[in-house]
This record gives sequence, C-alpha cells and structure tokens, in this order.
Amino acid sequence: MRFDHTVEFPASPEEVARMLADKDFTDRRVRAAGATRHTASITSGDDGSFTLDVEATIPTTIIPATYRGLVGDSFVVRIEEQWSAPGADGGRTAEFGLNVSGVPARVNGTQALRPIAGGSTALDYRGDVTCSIPLLGRKIESAVVGAVDTVLEAERRVGIAYLAEQADEQG
Repeated sequence: MRFDHTVEFPASPEEVARMLADKDFTDRRVRAAGATRHTASITSGDDGSFTLDVEATIPTTIIPATYRGLVGDSFVVRIEEQWSAPGADGGRTAEFGLNVSGVPARVNGTQALRPIAGGSTALDYRGDVTCSIPLLGRKIESAVVGAVDTVLEAERRVGIAYLAEQADEQG
C-alpha cells in the first residue's frame, strides 16, 4: 500500500539535515513515536552523507486493537535511513526501510529534503507498505500506513520544537 506524506519545517535544508543527523533529535523523535526503549547510531560520510540506524520497542497502542494480538504488548522496529550528500540547493535524498520484528510487514521508500518558499524546507516521504499475511495483509498494511502518518506528525512537532531551540541558542 502506497503512502505519500510531506512535512514542512521553518528552516533551511541544511538546518533540517543537521537536525536529522543529530543524535539528540533522533532520541526525541523516537520517544515521541512512543518508543519505550531504543538504540540509535548515526554514521557520517566525508561528503556530508549520513546513515541513521534505529532499533526501537514500540507499544502496540499505536496500532488498532484488532491487530495487537499478532504482536503482543509491544513490537520491535528497525529503521535505516541512508541520506545522500547535499545538492547545490542544500536538498538531499534518502532511501529508507523499516522492518517489524516477528511480523511479515515492511516499509520501504524515499525521503527528499527540498527548499520551499520563505526559507523553509519540505521533507517528502514516499513509500510502500507490504504485508504477506494471507487475507489480512491489506488491512494490516492500512493500519501500518495510519501508524506511519501518526509517527510523521509527531516527528514534525518534535522537529519544529528542536529547530526553535537551536535558533534560540544561536540568536
């Protein structure tokens, strides 16, 4: 099942990329998604690229009650984002993947940071959710897409607060 989601941040692509590559922001965004435990690592390339790896334990309250029995009280997700070096306008792209431990569901897609009017930045998410459980697959995919939307909205709120803190510290 396809999903498309765009989040806007009141900052330049360079500032948003710095935020996305920051361990403190990663910790905040994972907690905002409801994680009870997590580990995160960020590896930077010499060209400005970076890779983010997160493993998080998420309570099943983020998914509809109908499907909670499939995974118990919580589930473990593994997320990897591979961000490119910045382009001339500061924009960049990423490939991402999300696996849910113990469930034959996967999320794959792309992200793109791009400048927009007023010095702000759009972060576009495009992806596909797949689940290979017969008869239930499409319903589970729909539930996962709903959870992705919830998580991205939490990330937007955390990102705006983070960027405001950074601006206060610099100004």
